[in-house]
This record gives sequence, C-alpha cells and structure tokens, in this order.
Amino acid sequence: LLQLSGVGPPKLLSELGVGVVAPLEGVGQNLQDHMEVYQSYEVLKPVSLASHLSLAGKGSLGAHWLVTKEGLGATNHFEVGGFVRSRPGVEAPDIQ
Repeated sequence: LLQLSGVGPPKLLSELGVGVVAPLEGVGQNLQDHMEVYQSYEVLKPVSLASHLSLAGKGSLGAHWLVTKEGLGATNHFEVGGFVRSRPGVEAPDIQ
C-alpha cells in the first residue's frame, strides 16, 4: 500500500510507473508471516471468564473499564485473523 502511494525505494517505484512521494529504501523489505501456536490448558483454579459472561457480568466489566481503564475489559480476549489471495492466480495468500 505504501509503495502504491509512492513511498518506497525510488528505483522500484520508477520501474512500476509510480511517482515517488517519499524515497524510503526499507519499505517492502523484511516482510514475514506471523506464525502462531495455539495452546490449551486445563487448570485447577477458577480462572475462566465464564462467570463474567452474563448480562450483569458484562455490564460490570464494561463499567469498571469505563471508570478505571483497567481490568478484564481493557483487553481484547478474542482475536481473529486471516490470510487471503488478493487476486486469482496468486500462488499463496498475500494479504493478512
């Protein structure tokens, strides 16, 4: 996206017919997949969020966060992600 906007290595941008807005050699370099490992554990103490999932529990969590900006409401406990191909013919997903 940066390179399409003209931010990146001038030689590459010129070869692609993109006008240079900001010449930055490192843009588009060192791209890496974000490898993940999922782990599940059985615990002996009651550390689940289940007790907070009722309407009252969610309201309490939200109110606590609104007032203090701390607690269980201060983080995203559920994340989602995906890798997709930007167009037909692309060998591997190129958008995250």
